[in-house]
Amino acid sequence: VVYLPEGQWYFPFAADMMKRLASKDQMPPSILVAMKMENPKRFGLLQPGGEGSQKLAAFLREELIPFVEGNFRTNAHRTLMGWEYGGAFSLYVLAQQPDLFDAYIASSPFPIGEHNNDFSKVSVADPKFLFFGVSQNESVVNGGVEALEKKLQDEAIEGLSWQSHLAAGGDLIANHVTSPYPLFLAGLSHLHAPYRPLKPQTSAEFREMGGVEFAKKHYAQRAKIYGTPEGIAPQSIWWLLRIAAEGNDFPLFEEILNSVEIFSERFRAFFENEHRYVGYAGYLLENGKHDDAVAMLQKTVGFYPQSVRASFRLAKTYETVGNRDAATAEFKRAIKLAEEQSHAQTALIKEQFEAFKNAADQ
Repeated sequence: VVYLPEGQWYFPFAADMMKRLASKDQMPPSILVAMKMENPKRFGLLQPGGEGSQKLAAFLREELIPFVEGNFRTNAHRTLMGWEYGGAFSLYVLAQQPDLFDAYIASSPFPIGEHNNDFSKVSVADPKFLFFGVSQNESVVNGGVEALEKKLQDEAIEGLSWQSHLAAGGDLIANHVTSPYPLFLAGLSHLHAPYRPLKPQTSAEFREMGGVEFAKKHYAQRAKIYGTPEGIAPQSIWWLLRIAAEGNDFPLFEEILNSVEIFSERFRAFFENEHRYVGYAGYLLENGKHDDAVAMLQKTVGFYPQSVRASFRLAKTYETVGNRDAATAEFKRAIKLAEEQSHAQTALIKEQFEAFKNAADQ
């Protein structure tokens, strides 16, 4: 659950951003709870150390958080994310009541002072994550953020992992008002880095990371943190097989393929159809793994019995390995399926079958 002070300004953006990130497995599906605050009352509510901030923290602990966790399906992981005074309030809660949230994200936090820059209450037994940042030209805000960054560099706190970010340059020139757009995104991205699927750009890069064993450890950690299914995720297997094939790294391709049950319900749901299985079988065949290619296609036909493509490829693979009887039977089956479905490759399959029979006769 992500809690957002000053939701009157940033709720629509934060909600859309989180929904998009979750849809692409960049963060777990999350609930966003925004608090509407009016000007100028928000300053009194969020001023670190003031009566308002104390009451707001008590409201979160005693009313809002119990209501959310008592009425919605959550895993009790909480993030407090705020801008300006809301960012300063996030730092204040981390400093004074660190147990209230697991992660804290502060964009352009102001003011920063004695009530929200000492995080010594954080303990190794209950570790916390802090992300804070500012845009390039925010005058006095920059000074406070720079001072906090130096303080954290000079005084390491066990149990607190932190990152800071300066939003500068590019097509979007961030300023005090717009800083939450890049910084909320950066904060959530850094926080949920362990959630994202592995996506190295090349097989060589994947090998340098540690290969399949590294991937297994990554997803074991992901499962432990987020309660996701154990084992390497289908989207990563798909990507890793792709870069292995593109890199002509067949040993890695084979190792990845053998590391999972590729025909499990989870993988079939992700792949949606037979096409990737047929492609994998083709790559196995190209690399001389005839028996493995046949086995892959046999399973594919079993799970997708109406697939003309899978049946046709199985027939051609039987032909390649010299199993004439099996090839004949599968060609006939593929032709029957193609005719029943008025398939675009019906004529091609018939031509291939005739060529196969003529070659056999000679």
